Amino acid sequence: MPVKIKAVSSFKTIQDYQWLEDWCHRVQRANNSFYTRMNIATSLGNTVVWAHNAGKTGLETLVFFPGARTCSMFLDMDNALAEIKKTHRIFLVDVNGQASLSEGKSPSIKSNGYGIWAREVLQQLNIELV
Repeated sequence: MPVKIKAVSSFKTIQDYQWLEDWCHRVQRANNSFYTRMNIATSLGNTVVWAHNAGKTGLETLVFFPGARTCSMFLDMDNALAEIKKTHRIFLVDVNGQASLSEGKSPSIKSNGYGIWAREVLQQLNIELV
């Protein structure tokens, strides 16, 4: 089922996008803990996912979809996820349409568009839906 796009947001300049991308890398360097950047094609466009321990399929999996108006790397500022990085696979999803590295297309918040999109993300990460 296609997702109807309600709005599209964007950075004012390419330098703004590059600043946020650099900031994500600075957070990782400050934590001395690094994620793999994944780019996933979805019905809302490119979705950026930061993965830690992605290949360790025997670990319990946590997927974070941060709240509105934020980049997912904010969740690991000051190495906030240090303890669970030892024991879990972690996926930080930059939500499309929000201030993040994912594309700016977003569905109506009153529709099921974000649910369809989240399912696409989980399927492409090979995370079993329960």
